[in-house]
This record gives sequence, C-alpha cells and structure tokens, in this order.
Amino acid sequence: MTADIDEDAMEPEEGEMGGEEAEEVEEEKPKKKVNKKKLAAMAGLGVLALIIVGGGASFMLGFLDSMLGIEREKTSAEIQLGAPVRVELPQIKADLKTGRCRAPFLRAIVVVQLDSKDQDKLEDKKPKSLTPSSLISATRNART
Repeated sequence: MTADIDEDAMEPEEGEMGGEEAEEVEEEKPKKKVNKKKLAAMAGLGVLALIIVGGGASFMLGFLDSMLGIEREKTSAEIQLGAPVRVELPQIKADLKTGRCRAPFLRAIVVVQLDSKDQDKLEDKKPKSLTPSSLISATRNART
C-alpha cells in the first residue's frame, strides 16, 4: 500500500551506523597524494618525447638541411616544344529549336592550338563536312 517510500528513510544515518561500518566507508575513499617528483618526471618525459618526435619529423621533411649543411642536387627538365600553331576550323552551325528561345541557331568557330608537326596531320584528316563528332575524332587523332 505504501508505494512512495522515501529513499532517505531506507539509508541509515551516520549516527545509526555501527563503528565497523563507519570505518569501512572511510577506507573506501582514501585521499591520494600527488607526488610532485612523479608529476615533474612525467612532464619532463612528455616534453622530451615531443622534442624527439618534432626533431625527427623536421629532419625527415628537410627543414634542418640548411642548419646541418646538407645540400641536395637541384634537377631541372627542359622540354623542347615547337612553336604553337593555331588552326581555325570551319564554322559549326547547329539548330537548337526548342520553342523557348528567340535565336535557335548556334554558331561556333573552333580554334585548335597544335605543334607545327601536327598541323599536317590535322589537314589530312579534316572531313569534308564537319560535324561535332568528326571534329572530336579529328582532334583526338591529331594528338597521337
């Protein structure tokens, strides 16, 4: 019938405990002393580890090369390219009738920049009637 039992009523108060029970409660919560020597040693080891890891990383990445007098060979590569030649392909006209715009025609002039050696290849493979798909294949073939 008593559904509401007060939890505080169930726990014995400090004065109600026996002498042995009071001593057990005090033993369960011992206060730990912070040993200052251990704390200083751990902090010193942390700083030392940080210095070692940071020094190793900076050595591996090459940041210490100038301080240590290490010089590496500088290499450079030169690529001899021919003079670029611009080739203008014929005008492309496309009908884009969608019923939504006033000017359904698209006109485009494609300008290709090639090496002078590849200009002859492009001229040989230029189709008589230029369509967008033939234009793409012509430029792909000119690259190879």
